Amino acid sequence: MGLLVVLFGTLTGLTLPTAVLFMMGLSLYLLLMIRDSAWAVFPWSAIAALAVAGLTVGEPWSALMAGEAEVLFGIGWQLTTLIWLNLLFLIVPFWRHYGTAIATRLAWQRDDLVIPLAWLPFALLLIPLAQLLMLEGLWAYGNLSSATSFPVPLWGAAALVASLGHALWVQPSWFQAQAFVLGLYALLAAGVLALMGSAALLPPVSALWSGTLLLIWRYRLTDQETLTRALNNWLFIMPLLTGVLLLTLPGVGWGERTATLGVLAVVTAAQGWWWEQRSWLTLSLGLLLACGYALWPAVLPLTDWPLLMPWYALQTMLMVWGLTLLHGKFERWLTKQAAHSVQQQRVEQLQQVLSEAISALLILPLLMLAAHALQIYGHLVLHSTASLPWLFGSTLDAWASIVSWVLLLAMTVRLAWQPSNRAEWVYASALLGLALAGYVRLVTLGVTPFTVLESGVLIAVGYGVFMLQRLTGSVPLYRVAFSSSAVGFVHIAAAANHLAGHGAALFAMGADERVSISGILLAVAVLYIALSSTLHRPLPIYLGVLALNAGIYLWAPHWAKDSGLWQFYVIPASVTVLALLHWHRQELRPAVLNGARLATMSVLYASVLADVFQAHTGLMVFVLALALNLLGIALGIALRIRAFLYAGVAFLVLNVTGQLLRYYPEQGLSRALILIGLGVAITVGMVGFNIKREAIMRRLRIVRADLADWE
Repeated sequence: MGLLVVLFGTLTGLTLPTAVLFMMGLSLYLLLMIRDSAWAVFPWSAIAALAVAGLTVGEPWSALMAGEAEVLFGIGWQLTTLIWLNLLFLIVPFWRHYGTAIATRLAWQRDDLVIPLAWLPFALLLIPLAQLLMLEGLWAYGNLSSATSFPVPLWGAAALVASLGHALWVQPSWFQAQAFVLGLYALLAAGVLALMGSAALLPPVSALWSGTLLLIWRYRLTDQETLTRALNNWLFIMPLLTGVLLLTLPGVGWGERTATLGVLAVVTAAQGWWWEQRSWLTLSLGLLLACGYALWPAVLPLTDWPLLMPWYALQTMLMVWGLTLLHGKFERWLTKQAAHSVQQQRVEQLQQVLSEAISALLILPLLMLAAHALQIYGHLVLHSTASLPWLFGSTLDAWASIVSWVLLLAMTVRLAWQPSNRAEWVYASALLGLALAGYVRLVTLGVTPFTVLESGVLIAVGYGVFMLQRLTGSVPLYRVAFSSSAVGFVHIAAAANHLAGHGAALFAMGADERVSISGILLAVAVLYIALSSTLHRPLPIYLGVLALNAGIYLWAPHWAKDSGLWQFYVIPASVTVLALLHWHRQELRPAVLNGARLATMSVLYASVLADVFQAHTGLMVFVLALALNLLGIALGIALRIRAFLYAGVAFLVLNVTGQLLRYYPEQGLSRALILIGLGVAITVGMVGFNIKREAIMRRLRIVRADLADWE
């Protein structure tokens, strides 16, 4: 009952200016209760009342509960409260030495006041610490518009941090250490806000504070083991907190951003090196790259960000090559090390990070250069060449892009040339080479139609890759050569279509253009046929035959028009079909193969025979027809192909018979002489046959037996 009366009276007196007396009276009463009871609540309650008494010094409890900054950090309340709480901290070492004796003399049933004396005043110190942090956040983010200056005096924040340090000294524990480090950062932030009047410098100062904590941890600049362990947590927290401030604080300029990123890059690199953690090293490289990016807007006033793409790409590629040289240096250093050591393990981890970063960073300049090229292309298409989007002018920006493309291409070629020789790097090198050529063409010629010269360059590149493939035996290089030829094929088709004006006038272009285009098509055909013989793939031979026929048929209409012979349209296609049938002779059934050959030869001879019987054709056409018939017969005998032999003999007979029926009544002397010569040859053959009849018949029987085995 007495305890309830005392508590009621104390609560009533908290609203009075003399509230401190009521709290001290309650504390004394609770201490006296320890003589009659061993209940653990009494020591804690007594110290709590004694600590709260310090909060009421100078201000009534109602004012403290309002929580205004003027109250919590006012001169009177700040001094009296902190002095009171520090006096309680001073009792801790005294009670450790003499507490047991005093409790015995006073007949107390408990003497464990050390923990309440150390923890309860410390808990009360967290109230102004939380208030300080809250005010700093509100001021930094512009939510205290009524305040013209930072509302917390620096000496008050310094006294608070000193009190937190005192709490750590009397009771070294994890919580006190964390609060002390947090208080130091709060004091640092308060100094920046109070002296600078702006939060712009808060991110770089936070980054420097993170580095300071790292140096304290690394070189053991404090003998307090608890504080050293607490730093492990803050070494993780501070870089993250700095990043959040950098991204969210208003009014932070690019100079401050650059400085913050640079300091964080150094700090995280040191953390990764000392802790032997690859994640921190990777983060350091990313921060270093971001620092370089932020430096441009810090130096140059920019309104159009895409203009920086060429320079960002160049900067990234220079960094990639720098990392490559550093990686090689580390690799050479590791080869000289004999015994395994901590230093060697760190270098190996750093080397792995560099290797992964080199491959990953290549995508950034590629995207930047692609965006820059698309910007130029869109500007040329939508506007004109009058005002291209350049930052330092067309010369410098274009050369920055070209050098970036070259460095990127050189890096992929280097990666493709390594012993692992991964196929994707070979393909990437080919695509980058094509992209480089396209960019150079875009900035020099603009959006113009393709030319024959460009097609020739593509085919020349294809030949170069093919020769390299023959030297190395690389399958990816074979595919690159094949693709290069295909691109050249499509390119020359587009160039030819542009020269002709439209598809219908394709065969009406000039002789010089036809010579150039047909020459390139012939080169494409030769390259495809050479590729087909390398790995024995069917597709290159088809494309080679197609390119060859395309080159020939550019001239076929003119040959047919000049000579009046339609066989120029038929002969190339017929020869192509015969060549393809011979290529696939092992895959087709004999009946199908012979039928196709016979049909193709029949079409060929029919076209030639039709030209022979035209009224305007001369003697040479007739001789050419006879030569083709005899050539077919000879090929049939030489290659042991019955279709060639049968078609040649049949159309030879038709040709001779037709000529006799047509020109003998007209007294065609020249044709008659040829036919007479042919007849004399036949007569001589018959005489020779009669003379050597038995030998010839014996040979014919042998040939007849062999003929059954022909194709």
